[in-house]
Amino acid sequence: MAFRHGIFMQESPTPLRPPVAVESAMPVAFGTAPVHRLDNPLEAVNKPLMALNYADCVQLAGYSDDWVTFTLCEVMHAQFRIFAVAPLMLINVWNPLEGAQNVAETLPLDNGMAVITDTMAVKSTLTVRAGELESELGVDYTLEYRGDSLRIIAIQGGNITEAINELAVTYQQAQAPSVTATDIIGGIDSSNRRSGLELADEVFLKYQKNAGFLLAPGIEGTPELWAAMTTKARNLNNGNFECVALIDLPTEGRYSNFREMVSFKNNNSLTDPHQFLTWPHAGVGSRVFHSSTLMAGLHGQIDAEHGGRPYVSTSNNPLPITKICQSDGAEIPLLDQGQANFLDGNGIATYLNWGGWRAWGNQTAAFPGNTDVKDSERYIRRMFIWIKNTTNRTLWNRLGNPINKILIDGILLSTNEWLNVLTAEGAILGGRVEFLRADNPNINLLQGRIFFRVHITPPMAAKDITFDFSYDPEYMSTLFE
Repeated sequence: MAFRHGIFMQESPTPLRPPVAVESAMPVAFGTAPVHRLDNPLEAVNKPLMALNYADCVQLAGYSDDWVTFTLCEVMHAQFRIFAVAPLMLINVWNPLEGAQNVAETLPLDNGMAVITDTMAVKSTLTVRAGELESELGVDYTLEYRGDSLRIIAIQGGNITEAINELAVTYQQAQAPSVTATDIIGGIDSSNRRSGLELADEVFLKYQKNAGFLLAPGIEGTPELWAAMTTKARNLNNGNFECVALIDLPTEGRYSNFREMVSFKNNNSLTDPHQFLTWPHAGVGSRVFHSSTLMAGLHGQIDAEHGGRPYVSTSNNPLPITKICQSDGAEIPLLDQGQANFLDGNGIATYLNWGGWRAWGNQTAAFPGNTDVKDSERYIRRMFIWIKNTTNRTLWNRLGNPINKILIDGILLSTNEWLNVLTAEGAILGGRVEFLRADNPNINLLQGRIFFRVHITPPMAAKDITFDFSYDPEYMSTLFE
């Protein structure tokens, strides 16, 4: 090392921001991930995988920059590299061993390393021979996916010696995923094994966490898929919980024109309060994001800034995008405020470039046909869902207790105290829980049924602020003061 004397400067790469935990907006994303790069790929097929950071994503599901083939990687990138919020629930529906082809080849060995450049090589199926000897993983060599290449690295003291200059390898080559809406919808087989959307129920059963959003970016949307996503969002875990279905509207062909989107929405019966519709796609540099991916991350970011309470609208909040576009990245003309309002007024969120790019839109898909604020306003719909889910989880342990004053008063006291806390925080304007005689006749009490009324008022978003300007001649008097 050269002799050093003086003051020296250097820079290190900026580390990733540590993700902020916010469960109220936890995305449950369905699609495809490069699980063929894992040691045991079948452990990542049709199972909910909870990632708390980017490293978890790579370890649990693999990562690739090919977001068209591996749709879940887009969600990983947005959640942890743009918005830095956690957790993220990934559900990969692609089995890389189905239809895989056998491959045999000879690889040159350079400085104790051989490289398989086949991006679809199934890591767990690899066998290696050094000369006449079969090599053993962990004894003679290690395996590691770096980027899109699988590297075989000789272990000192193993049978891959310096005298070996090539390796004979066999492996299975996975076929590129051809996942359809049917795969995402999934079902339950005769052995009670769930697949696709049905796995949303296992999120709580396995991790004791509530889904905030269901999304399937990159999977061609169909009315059947949207209906299944919405039904599941309304009825998680046999109706105990709810969430929101984030739905991407198409952007290709005629649907690159904002004027076509309202008729598309209505023709496809996208009118449910549990549906948040987004259009179009958005670009960040050379990357193209589905709006559902960006909206999931933005909701998490805004919730985290407000104590994990989903009472603040994402509308008019900044987003780090550079354009709105079609799925292939072709730019869509900028929307002015009137055009963006046209979409919002029909229950479709979009983007507006106003002092920087911003999310724009407050209305659920139910609007304008349904103007009940708990159904038509996104943030109020989410507050109702969040308070209902939280109440269910908090009071579940009261089931089975004797119906007496201790039970009734305990429920009233704990729930009203919590609503008072939310009121003090500004998350609601007010709330109360009531136990009324008229709602609880003896016939119901004799069956072990008790009924409480909950009144809550989340605050409305400021959507219309008007200033009236006039000329006041009275100020002429200041000329004579």
